[in-house]
Amino acid sequence: MIALVFFGAALRPLFLTLLLLVQHELAGWLGLPPAYMALLIGLSVFGTLIATVGFGLALQLLGLRRSVSLALLAALLGVGGLVAGGAWLPDQMVPRVALTALVVLAVGFATGITATAMKIVVGIAGPQRQKEILDAAWSAGSPFGLCLGAAASNLHLLDSTWSSGFLVVLAATALLLVGVLGTRHVDQPPPTSPVAADYRGLALICTTLLLFELWSLWAKASGWDTPASFGLFLGMGLAGGVAVRHMMRVKDPVLPLHPLRSRSFLFALALCLVVEVATTQEFEFLFLEDDRGLPIVAMSERTVVGNFISLGAMVLAGALLGRMRLVNLLFVGLLVLTAGLASYLVYPIASSDPVIIATRSLSGLGYGLLLPCILTLAHLDLEEKDRAAASALLVCVLLLGNDVGLSIFPIIIDVVSRLDGVTTGYFIVFLIQTLLVAAMMPLSLLLVRGGAATRRPPYGQRSDP
Repeated sequence: MIALVFFGAALRPLFLTLLLLVQHELAGWLGLPPAYMALLIGLSVFGTLIATVGFGLALQLLGLRRSVSLALLAALLGVGGLVAGGAWLPDQMVPRVALTALVVLAVGFATGITATAMKIVVGIAGPQRQKEILDAAWSAGSPFGLCLGAAASNLHLLDSTWSSGFLVVLAATALLLVGVLGTRHVDQPPPTSPVAADYRGLALICTTLLLFELWSLWAKASGWDTPASFGLFLGMGLAGGVAVRHMMRVKDPVLPLHPLRSRSFLFALALCLVVEVATTQEFEFLFLEDDRGLPIVAMSERTVVGNFISLGAMVLAGALLGRMRLVNLLFVGLLVLTAGLASYLVYPIASSDPVIIATRSLSGLGYGLLLPCILTLAHLDLEEKDRAAASALLVCVLLLGNDVGLSIFPIIIDVVSRLDGVTTGYFIVFLIQTLLVAAMMPLSLLLVRGGAATRRPPYGQRSDP
């Protein structure tokens, strides 16, 4: 059961990291400029967001085992199509790109369903000790998936085919499907949840996210300053406003907002969004591969080392949380992450293998120290009945942060590139990412000084990294 939960959580980051690392080769196969691959990766994140928000509906209609089994079967078919190298796709570019985008969206949705279902399996586990072990396995699955995806990207060197690495995703998906069908634990009914009852709220959130993706696509393809872009952006804002108003008025909304009454949770949510936007990795890869001409082997080594350091830092932060004040560890994590992101500013003049590995290691260390602090801060002042809703909001913000970064930063690169070249465009993005995290350091001291975050959280209240 531990392995099932662990790999269920690892499947989404495994697929996403692999997609990120082979994007240059995939773009060439699709006949697209590499810059457009941010949209394809954004589609995968969008699918996961929809899965996270709408999982309650799938649970109500199909049950836990059937929902996960069908999701894994869809992922198996989608990844199998990618492994086949697209031999089943038409030769024309537009249908080929459209069908590939549909596959990526479907796999993102399916892996999102799987990760959310494994979190429910953790919640319905028997003894408290078993819950803690499974929760730790679920938390460790994500960084492991990042590392495994980076390692799997090197498989294409054996046969010069970009799709070879997806064999690892295919094998992991098949083993998970066999595990889900063969274990009795996913037969247990989940606890009663109001999430699936709010169909209107679900439709409003999905509409808002869809308009966001359409705006991102249109802004990239036709320019951010066109009337259609402004119209889509306005429509997204209106739909989002209606969705928030609806969730504030109904009794059991699809995403309950009552945890927002906690100042600690509200700050943790804002911090989580900023950190996820600032650590969007897509543009580091694009700059180092396209502008600096680094091979994928160097990029994979950089990713593997950085992710392993993040994983170790999460374990370290979990051990330190019970021994020092949360605000102190939070500030240290912000400081190290700011230094790591600032080190990316040297890439235009120095991008050798030792430099890119050292800079990624520093940012990975900061992110690994920071994430457990954010999770602990988010739950510190909440009552037990509010923690499930808080977890749902946090997961959505974690995913939304990456999607926002993938949508906003290409516009900035495009605008700056017209004025002073592509290299300057990427430099400005790295600078903005650094300043976003740096701005949270004084805010963290200002907003949590004297509050709950100055306490040492009891061991029972710590969030597992």
